[in-house]
Amino acid sequence: MKLAHCRPDLPGCVPKVIEYIAFVHIPKAGGNTIGDFLAHHSRDNLCPMTELWPQNYCDGLYSPEGMQNTGQCQLQRLGLQKLQNIHPFDKFHCDTIAGRNHLDFGLIDALRPDVLERTLVIVNLRRPYDRVVSTYNYLLHQDNTGIFKIMGLRKFAEQGAQGEDTNNRMTKTLAGDYCCYAQPLSDCERWNKALYNLQNRVGVVTLLEDMESSLGYISWLMGWDAGKGAMKSNANPHPVLDPDIEAALKNANTFDAQLYHFGRIQFSNQILAMIT
Repeated sequence: MKLAHCRPDLPGCVPKVIEYIAFVHIPKAGGNTIGDFLAHHSRDNLCPMTELWPQNYCDGLYSPEGMQNTGQCQLQRLGLQKLQNIHPFDKFHCDTIAGRNHLDFGLIDALRPDVLERTLVIVNLRRPYDRVVSTYNYLLHQDNTGIFKIMGLRKFAEQGAQGEDTNNRMTKTLAGDYCCYAQPLSDCERWNKALYNLQNRVGVVTLLEDMESSLGYISWLMGWDAGKGAMKSNANPHPVLDPDIEAALKNANTFDAQLYHFGRIQFSNQILAMIT
């Protein structure tokens, strides 16, 4: 059953009254394209992300042992608790949360219910194995130590790396426990929470594989000119993977593969709603 503030005629949760937008940016899934598009249409009222979500809150600090007890995470959790007691859009005179910071659903959970009921939540998804390969290639290009070249894609696919917890990241992001979580979730709890948030709290699913339709749906919902805002993508085609590497990617990203399946269904229903 849909939440009371969601439109009954559209998939996911599109608020009956949209005053604000919150974009949950998953890395290497076309997020910069979505963020730039939203910024173009936001009337220059982008929220100051550093006030809401420090740039390094997640990225570069993750460790396989967990980081939920570090001092920075304790400060971040306090910050999210404070966010629950304010109206961030009013405080910062903004209407759109969108940027290059990589969020998880913890920020959405921290919005006051009366604010969330008027906030369109957007998330970007991508074919999971391509997203992991793209992450590895990006880190390989940025790496000055040679560690990722030595590691290789197969090992990276199997276990990730210090500072980058990439496997099943879409699931962890939508569950709100990618990092700095108060209590770690079991695999089953994480999956159920991620799927619930996708189907019942996200208003727009975008797919890197069909960015034109993704931006078109947002424009249709918001009454924007779909032709405004340059569409760009930094996604590059990847070479055919060795069978053993592809198997390792599939084994390590089973939850993201399932989530992506449901995300594609939701995306298809969005397009169907737009054209009928």
